[in-house]
Amino acid sequence: MEKQLEQLEDCLKRLVLNFNTVLTEKEKLSKQVILLKDQLHKQASTAQMEREELIKQNEQEKFHLQEVMQARIDELIQENTGFKSALENSKADLQCLLERLPISQGEK
Repeated sequence: MEKQLEQLEDCLKRLVLNFNTVLTEKEKLSKQVILLKDQLHKQASTAQMEREELIKQNEQEKFHLQEVMQARIDELIQENTGFKSALENSKADLQCLLERLPISQGEK
């Protein structure tokens, strides 16, 4: 009977030792989970900030491109107006020249 009690005591000691080992491992894993959650949160925050920065840069670039394109459009409109004016002046000059030409007998 004493031998059985000793065996039971040994088993109980091993069980307590295993329990303590598992408990220590659980605590380590819990700490790891907390660290990983913190890292995940930091990465998510960083990703969000980078995303917002990229959106801001994109908006600024878009605005700049719109300004550049509007300036180019304004230049082209001004150039077109100049060409139209030159054409109108040429038309007027040609009409004056045509009026000064003698009318041939066949056209009367």
